[in-house]
Amino acid sequence: MENDIEILVNKENKIDEFYKIGNLVEPKEFIHKDCVFDESENEILVDERVYIAFKEMDEFVRKSGYKVFIDSGFRSFKYQMYILDMYREKYGKEKGERLCAYPGESEHQLGLAVDLGFENEEGIYISSITEDSDVFEFMKENVYKFGFILRYMKGKEHITKYNSEPWHYRYVGKRLAKILFENKICLEEYYQDKDKFDNWFAN
Repeated sequence: MENDIEILVNKENKIDEFYKIGNLVEPKEFIHKDCVFDESENEILVDERVYIAFKEMDEFVRKSGYKVFIDSGFRSFKYQMYILDMYREKYGKEKGERLCAYPGESEHQLGLAVDLGFENEEGIYISSITEDSDVFEFMKENVYKFGFILRYMKGKEHITKYNSEPWHYRYVGKRLAKILFENKICLEEYYQDKDKFDNWFAN
């Protein structure tokens, strides 16, 4: 279903360049002043539903003593190809394709995925949340309350087919986010036994 916040997009479940996405907005207040754009990207856009949920989450995050920012959001089919080519050039074909999704296989094309950076205690902007940061532990345990999930978890690489990415978060809505978090599963595992987990939530 097009424009579905619960849609699964990965190497086996692809979307084409004509996939209809939701209304895109620029989350200006959540983009750090030190965020660096490359020559092919001069703005960050996200689905409006992501913006609304992130706004609610940001208030909670800041009250808890952390500052997170959106470093990347929606990517067009064409822009994803540009990034893939950059990764191939930098890391070689095999490693580049393992680190970066093909166009049509990236959640960024939905407008529902965000890569997050943070401001450390010294006020320095770090463009990607890292596993060894306090903010990562906090986000990992709390984003589901606002409808987000840590999409590529450590220990699930054999299922997602991607390396763990502590900076990559996906909006799926509060219902599905709670199911995934409480059952310690990734999105692929949910769809492998959807009825079971839907019944778990209902009961």
